[in-house]
Amino acid sequence: MRLFVLCNHCNQKIYFNSTAQSRNQLPSVFQLKCSNLSCGHVDVYYSRNVTAEPTITATSGAFLGGILGLLLGPEGAVGGALLGAAYGKKKQDEEQATVDRFNSGWD
Repeated sequence: MRLFVLCNHCNQKIYFNSTAQSRNQLPSVFQLKCSNLSCGHVDVYYSRNVTAEPTITATSGAFLGGILGLLLGPEGAVGGALLGAAYGKKKQDEEQATVDRFNSGWD
């Protein structure tokens, strides 16, 4: 998942690197600079301002499965795409559950 805050000046998303799985794992107060080149505003944010969004898509699993399946011929490509799509959907659901847990404030 990706974590971001909204710039207090231009309202653009400011993404930042973190492995936090809950707001309790973030610093309670931190400072970030807006990545919008026309803004660049530096401001203070609180852990409660952080929002998570998913990074994994189901189509990436289908695509990778299809590529790997090509090595096995046309039938392998179809089978690989189906298996890849199922895997991608599972990962997407897991990612969405993690995002929902973070955004709802569960710890």
